[in-house]
Amino acid sequence: MNNPSMKNSRILSLNLGGLGDLITTLPVLSALSNAGASITSLVWPALEELALCIPCIDTVLGLTRQQENDPQLSELISGLAGTRGFDLVADPRLQYRPGSLSLVHRQFSKPAG
Repeated sequence: MNNPSMKNSRILSLNLGGLGDLITTLPVLSALSNAGASITSLVWPALEELALCIPCIDTVLGLTRQQENDPQLSELISGLAGTRGFDLVADPRLQYRPGSLSLVHRQFSKPAG
């Protein structure tokens, strides 16, 4: 997969389901990584060590136990996505078909000049 629009893109994958949900996203994350995107995965504490072993995931962000039960988790994620400068935030739990990623936010900076 050689897609110039993905080269140097920074993608945050919200892997906040269980182990099976993380595994079903791997083909998509791998394809995005092979296209030149940098993948960051946000996971629950129980999946953090496993996610660190997945080659297509460049960075793993683990939620704390307190954040796991935060009623304002969506605001926390939105703030995280904004402050870290991600081009795309994907939530695999919003699936229309198994193994597909539903894109929930995409923001590209305009070229200078």
